[in-house]
Amino acid sequence: PMNPAPLAVCPIHSQRYQLELPRLEQARLLMAWVGPGSESLGTTYGLDLLATVLTGGRLSRLVHSLRETLGWVMDVDCHYALLQNAGLFTLSAWLDPEALEPVENHIRQAIIQLAQEPISPDELARVQRLMTNSYTFALETPSQLASLYGYYDHLGHLDQAVAYPQSIAGLEADFLQQVAATYLNPDHSLVTTVIPV
Repeated sequence: PMNPAPLAVCPIHSQRYQLELPRLEQARLLMAWVGPGSESLGTTYGLDLLATVLTGGRLSRLVHSLRETLGWVMDVDCHYALLQNAGLFTLSAWLDPEALEPVENHIRQAIIQLAQEPISPDELARVQRLMTNSYTFALETPSQLASLYGYYDHLGHLDQAVAYPQSIAGLEADFLQQVAATYLNPDHSLVTTVIPV
């Protein structure tokens, strides 16, 4: 397995914005955290995996709790966008305006839980399998392969283009817990709410 680079603490402190837009049918909640760039691929893969733990499929933590069980959101989604010098971990929810506060609190608790409790072996194996399958099915055409190779070449890590499944499989629960504690601190989040008027 890949040996992840040491973690660095994110320097941004919590900021909050609220927008009111006409003709919007649902409110939006967007939470974001700044993460490392391509110099720390192990850490970025950890953030990618944590995003899948939170919203990767119906059994994921936030989809199951917020949409399937509580019915507080129409949808919830999470991604880590890796760029060369930095990355952005984003979590978005589509919901009724009156649910904004309880949903944000629920998400904050789920983020805190990632930093306080290691992911169980069963959940980790399920998410790693899901990510590996998604990677495999996303590379079925020549254009998809060209896009992948171009992306990793641009990042300066062409060798990692085919090593992604092995890198994901090598991530361990204690490292993921450390990544969550360092990069997904609620005190370092950028929060935007968009409300219909």
